[in-house]
This record gives sequence, structure tokens and C-alpha cells, in this order.
Amino acid sequence: MIVVSQSADSQVTDAYAPALIASFGSGPTRIEVRAIEPGGTAAYESALQADLTARKYAGSELLRNQRIQFTAQDAAQLRSGEVDSRLLATLAALATQYPLRVTSFGDASPGVQVLFRDATIAPGRGDGGAELTRAADLVNEQDAPFLPTHVTIGHPAAGQVALIIEFAAPSPLGLLTPTLEVHQQRMAPATVIADALPLGWARLS
Repeated sequence: MIVVSQSADSQVTDAYAPALIASFGSGPTRIEVRAIEPGGTAAYESALQADLTARKYAGSELLRNQRIQFTAQDAAQLRSGEVDSRLLATLAALATQYPLRVTSFGDASPGVQVLFRDATIAPGRGDGGAELTRAADLVNEQDAPFLPTHVTIGHPAAGQVALIIEFAAPSPLGLLTPTLEVHQQRMAPATVIADALPLGWARLS
């Protein structure tokens, strides 16, 4: 990653660091945090489009999973491909172990619209505090790139317990694309997006 000021050569930053992660300030004092892409803008845009297609497909499939519930707003974000691939894979894998209810997606990157990289998850049945604790332990055992930056158990509302999972920027591209391509070729009715997780195979439907 690089940090550049507004005065930096825009052609250079667009060519070698097209992925904007966060920005601070405005005008001449604007500071941008960007991810370096060795292949340049063309390669980045191609990979970004393929990743968006894979995220839309995986998000739509995740909505078919009977063991995980979403709000109407979250469902729209899933269908639009606005949720980070690592978070999609993690939710799919956890749903094979526990019934869950996602209460919100979020992102902490300032100054730029990026993928939702964190989720607040409530139990799918009862108070479910013990299940969320076990789920947090499982997520904390993952290897990169599926190891979140923060995994906490909190109480966002009185009397409610929730698991909060947050991944760091930038969002890696291409995590879901190979699996999507294989399953489309086989015309499989379900997509597996979490094979890399020790949690096991996570079929979305």
C-alpha cells in the first residue's frame, strides 16, 4: 500500500495504485491510501469485474441458506456484490455449524465507498451466547486470508449478544472466482465458497 497526497501525479497513481482504500480531508490537503497493483489499471479493472460477478453469485446463493438470516438491506447488499469475499466465505462456513442471524454489514474505511468488510451476527435461536463464543473461537483459528483483524463478542443492544467480525483492507480479489468457474462448468446447484477454511465445506444451499 502507499499513501499519497492530492498533489501527487494522478497518472502515476492511477497506473500503479488504482485501488483506493481510504481518504482523509479534501482539496489540497486530501490524503489517499491506495493499494499497489503490479499489473496496473487494466489488470485491476478486469480482476475487479470478475470478483464482482463472483461476489454477486455467492451472495445470492448465501441468501438461499436456511440456516442464516439477513435483513432486507443486507440481502440487497449481498445481491449487489457489496460484501467482502472473506466475509461471505466465513458466514457460509459458520452457517454449517450454527444457525445465525446477520443484523448488519459495515465498513470502517473513511472517505471512500468500499466493500463491506465487517458483520454483526446474532444467534439464530435462543440467546445463543455459548454458540457465538464457539463460533468466535473457530474464526480466530483461520489462516490468512480468512483470519479477521478483529473478532469480538459484544452487546450492541440491551440484552442482546452479538459476534462482530471485521476484516482489514484491502479486500483481496479472486478468492471466489476459481470456485465459481468450476461449479458453473459442472452446472452444480450449489456453490462452495469456503473450502480454504478449516471449518469445512460450506455449501450455500
